[in-house]
Amino acid sequence: MLLSEMHYVSALGQTDTLNLPCPSGTTAVALLDDVAGINSITDSNSNTWLQAPQPTPFWGGIWYVNSPTISSTNSYTVTINIKNSGNNDLFGLFCLGGTNGIDTAATAKNSSTLDGSGSGTTYNTASNFPTFTDAPSIGPSVAGDLVLAVGAMGVGPVNSCVAGQCVFDYVGSTTWTNGDGESYANGDEMAHQYASTTATVNFEWSAPQSSSGTLSAMATAFKPASGGPPAPAPPTGLQATVQ
Repeated sequence: MLLSEMHYVSALGQTDTLNLPCPSGTTAVALLDDVAGINSITDSNSNTWLQAPQPTPFWGGIWYVNSPTISSTNSYTVTINIKNSGNNDLFGLFCLGGTNGIDTAATAKNSSTLDGSGSGTTYNTASNFPTFTDAPSIGPSVAGDLVLAVGAMGVGPVNSCVAGQCVFDYVGSTTWTNGDGESYANGDEMAHQYASTTATVNFEWSAPQSSSGTLSAMATAFKPASGGPPAPAPPTGLQATVQ
């Protein structure tokens, strides 16, 4: 992960253009969508965006462009066409480094389902709150995969990954005083995990304030480039922006 950015949407049927300053060395750009609220994505360099197969009727959505052309870091933009139905949405945008396309030989593990042959994507649901396991699980075909996961929970909030199982990327509320009804969040889930071996990657989530509900999630695996991902340079000049 070289850079990440969150974007909250409270109005439906609109088109939003976001600046995404992906640094030199970006090998893929990905967008994770907790409630599958996107029609299409384009960008300022006319890269072709692909969508991982969307499991139905489950939530979640993963869009990506591999080997993107980014002519100018400071002026690179992503334009999102948002559906005119559904719920408020929180997108996670990620500039990835050290990747080499989708791991099309990745397999489903435990009780998860492969979302089409060669898709590199699995999905599952879980209802064993307050800790959700196998949501989903995926088996990398090579060591060094970067696996991204996203999904939604009916009555959350999901507030973290179980320690050691993933890195939580869903930057919503910081207090959860109002539970799943907090502003700028739906209480859903988003995370990533580096697979240092070909052992099963099992996404596990924590929702300690949940009283009920089913969690659904999907995951897509990106193969490592030769030699593995480069170490990112320390960030400088960071600013917080509310859009």
